[in-house]
Amino acid sequence: MELIKHLQEELGISVILITHDLGIIADMAHEVMIMYAGKVMETAGTRSIYYSPHHPYTSALLNSLPQSGQEGQRLPSIAGQPPSLINPPSGCPFHPRCAFTMPKCRTGSPPLRLVDTSVHRSACWLPADLTGSSAETDMRRHAASAAEGSSAPVAVADSPVTDPGKDEL
Repeated sequence: MELIKHLQEELGISVILITHDLGIIADMAHEVMIMYAGKVMETAGTRSIYYSPHHPYTSALLNSLPQSGQEGQRLPSIAGQPPSLINPPSGCPFHPRCAFTMPKCRTGSPPLRLVDTSVHRSACWLPADLTGSSAETDMRRHAASAAEGSSAPVAVADSPVTDPGKDEL
């Protein structure tokens, strides 16, 4: 990765990385695109993705990362199974695994729309102002999905993701 970073800086070129390694993304990327089942779920600058995620899949990915001080503890996982790409679910591909599913998530595929900043976009029906990865934000997400007729179970856990300051990441 250091060689790629060096060549990128020396030659002034762009690099597209396709990876599941969120550590590499944090270290190398300026912009991030989160995909699920072949669809774009969220796209933004690295800082926005890591500290102000909007899409529940992005939040779930970040919450599943190991955190310092939690050695030996079981990592949270995303409930359910990834969808079949041969017979994908209707609507949002993440809705069978999402804690905030609303009826329209099952029937319509949400457009990639602006949230948070002029470059932060998310393909989720949740209100655009529900960004972040705190327990408070999750409670507001549950309230918003309940107002839309959600039958998703409510399970809110504190998120260990914190903002280290604008000079880091």
